[in-house]
Amino acid sequence: MLRAVSAGCRRTLLALAAVASLAASRSGVPPAWEPDRDAPGAPRFAAGSWEVEHPAFRARLRPVSSAERLDYIRRRTGVEVDPFAARPAAEAVFVSWVLEVESRSSAVLSLEPGACLLVGPDRELRTPLDLASIEAAYGAADQPLPPVYGRVRPALLDGSVLLRPGDRAEGLLVYRVPRSLKRFQVEVSLTTAAGERVGFSAPHRLARRSRRGR
Repeated sequence: MLRAVSAGCRRTLLALAAVASLAASRSGVPPAWEPDRDAPGAPRFAAGSWEVEHPAFRARLRPVSSAERLDYIRRRTGVEVDPFAARPAAEAVFVSWVLEVESRSSAVLSLEPGACLLVGPDRELRTPLDLASIEAAYGAADQPLPPVYGRVRPALLDGSVLLRPGDRAEGLLVYRVPRSLKRFQVEVSLTTAAGERVGFSAPHRLARRSRRGR
């Protein structure tokens, strides 16, 4: 299932490779999703972030706009390029979060960004996009990856991270979602040294202002 999703992400990013400029989409203002704080089992949302306190870890998951994403990339890397700034097809948009995780475990914790899934109400799984996806898109279009894109990688949660006691990890999670999606949850997953999966789900819903505008 995850392989199929990854292939779908690469097909989506073929459009990005073909875009010569970062012109705005003609499809109008993209929809916005907001944290669904009242959903059963939702973690605490405060100061603009989901906040989770777990015996094995502490985490913050902060939704960011396109402008905030570019600012984050700039501050982390000094690069003025956002690989996700070009609009995908009219029926889809990119959504982003900054994830911060601190290990409280007495042993090693494993964070696999590819296992941090965006799950829709139909249980369709979407994996976060990464530099490999972008590079594959350019390769499929017989185009080289612009060298500056490689410098963006430190801003992304890209590849497995091993967290020893007290270690921290931070980076962007970026997903492609259809405009028609009304609800979804971001599932953050870590694995303990004993092989146990720990994590949390952050539910989101279409913002009220977007629903009124439909």
